[in-house]
Amino acid sequence: MSGLAYVNGTITSIEEARVPVEDRGLQFGDSVYEVVHCERGRYFRLGPHLERLARSLQAIELAPPLPLGEIAAEAQRLLSVSGLSEGVLYIQITRGTAPRQHAFPREARPTLIMTLREAPPADAALAARGARLITQPDLRWARCDIKTTALLANVLAREQAARAGADEALLYRPEGTITECTAANFFAVIDGVVRTHPADNRILQGVTRAAVLELCRSLEIECREVALHLSDLAAAAEAFITGTGIEILPVGQIDQEWRRAPGPVTARLRQAYRELVQRETGQR
Repeated sequence: MSGLAYVNGTITSIEEARVPVEDRGLQFGDSVYEVVHCERGRYFRLGPHLERLARSLQAIELAPPLPLGEIAAEAQRLLSVSGLSEGVLYIQITRGTAPRQHAFPREARPTLIMTLREAPPADAALAARGARLITQPDLRWARCDIKTTALLANVLAREQAARAGADEALLYRPEGTITECTAANFFAVIDGVVRTHPADNRILQGVTRAAVLELCRSLEIECREVALHLSDLAAAAEAFITGTGIEILPVGQIDQEWRRAPGPVTARLRQAYRELVQRETGQR
């Protein structure tokens, strides 16, 4: 079985799961989502993910179909039924099903969708060489802080990266300000200081990103949330990207000009992050 799906309280295989063709998540991208890592049969930081889900729902003026505590309980039920130890939980809430019109439907009920799949193994070779990035214009909308499923601009940039033989696209604004990648936050180490874009409407405030900032404080690594410009990359001794699936992934190349071996600051944070996940999932 490829995994389990949950749709409004019903658990089936992913292949058997169904949503109506007029669901607004399908027709408008009128929905928000979260992705949560599971290790040793426990979700890592499910609480912060659900808190961000609540902020996204509030931003699009959509009441959750269940209280957050009940969504957490249903996610735990799905994990229990699956029997998985290592997995990836996907949560999506749409505005529901209604005849197609742009204004919010008054009678629709939100749709709660979850899937749980086995987690893919970590790519040790990728971590050893570092991810390859290409720069791409950031053509997304002005509310990237909302974790919406309307990801077409991200998809197009990621496809350009794939065609170039790269692992990710590093996005930049017209004035050259670096924001983030299509599915990851971006960090650079310049003069020993870890730098990343401020948590504003131009980026998604990643849960892994927040953990990295937390680790920098505990390890006494100086970290600044300041805008990075493409011209700053030449001075960067290291770079890395972060996300639920990749955790902390070193960057080895950006376009053709920037090439670095994974560095000591990144290695230290990677180790500390692994230890954090192990502690919080009960492995120590």
